[in-house]
Amino acid sequence: MPFETGHKKMGGRRKGVANQTTAKVKEAILSAFDQVGGEAYLVKVANDDPKTFCALLARLLPTEMKAEISDSTSESIVERLRRGRARMMLDEA
Repeated sequence: MPFETGHKKMGGRRKGVANQTTAKVKEAILSAFDQVGGEAYLVKVANDDPKTFCALLARLLPTEMKAEISDSTSESIVERLRRGRARMMLDEA
């Protein structure tokens, strides 16, 4: 059946549904992470090989940040960062 412009999309998975292979690989990585010590393992990597740890950390940081300028001085920078991090976590979910 040749492609015809203007027809309704058929088949495929719904938008936002993870590829099954990707989900399985992610699950395997998290399982391995738990087996090697979880957070304690990351601390060891950070101490033993900071370059690798920083590369991992860089993958978690957003590539683009939206800045808001406000006159509010009552809110500390730490509170703003926590709120921004929470927003990023919600966007990823």
